[in-house]
Amino acid sequence: MKTIKLVCISLTMLIMLQSCRVYHSKTVSLEEASKSQKRVKVKTNDNKTLKFNKVVFEDGQFYGVKGKGDNVSKTVLDMDDLKQVRLHNKSLSTILGVAVPIITVVGILVLAITNWNGPQIGDIQPSN
Repeated sequence: MKTIKLVCISLTMLIMLQSCRVYHSKTVSLEEASKSQKRVKVKTNDNKTLKFNKVVFEDGQFYGVKGKGDNVSKTVLDMDDLKQVRLHNKSLSTILGVAVPIITVVGILVLAITNWNGPQIGDIQPSN
């Protein structure tokens, strides 16, 4: 029963961690963010976190772009209202997206193998 619970918890963690994104810790300017065309995580002065697919510069104004195709929305960004602008760290996101599932699966296999021939319920003797 413990093994089944462990497998369920591990698979849940595996699914949750597949969608994680890692951002650089260094803050960049909106100009650098628009040139990079990468995902961006923005923290405003009132501590709201906004995530955009990219930042674009149009008509003398920076916009945070969300969505794809027909569902694109743009949000006006003003550097005076922003505390941080952080770029997506694609290489570390990829490493974590691959390493965490592999480590999880290996951990499950090790636990399953070591507990496979472990003590059974009927083998436990009560102490006197």
